[in-house]
Amino acid sequence: MSVPSPPRSDKHRGEWAEAQFVADALKNGFEIFTPIGDCSSIDFVIFHDGKPIRIQCKATWTNLKGKSKWNIGKGSSAKKRYTDHDVDFLALYDGNIECWRFVRPSETNGQKTFRIPQDETKQLENWHDLKEFNDH
Repeated sequence: MSVPSPPRSDKHRGEWAEAQFVADALKNGFEIFTPIGDCSSIDFVIFHDGKPIRIQCKATWTNLKGKSKWNIGKGSSAKKRYTDHDVDFLALYDGNIECWRFVRPSETNGQKTFRIPQDETKQLENWHDLKEFNDH
């Protein structure tokens, strides 16, 4: 069963997704720290085994015939692209299937929007990638 889109503006939906990320990250055993203000390119720094991982959250409830689409640019009007230098992972919440998918910015090929088939996202919810990130 899909979660209805949180009410109001995109800003409110983003805040809801960030709160959901905190709950889910805690459930998965991470420590969480949040920068103060909106000027940082990261939403959270999470720690696993004492090692930091920089996270930028994005959420969607857009359903395009079984594909979910996220706007993954940074900034308001110019929408630049995230790089691996900016963040370690984009945390993509799919409200259509209540699932997180974590991707490295380099995996998005510099796109401003990113699409993943929902069945692939559901199969590949990958919190383990975060836990293994600093192991190599």
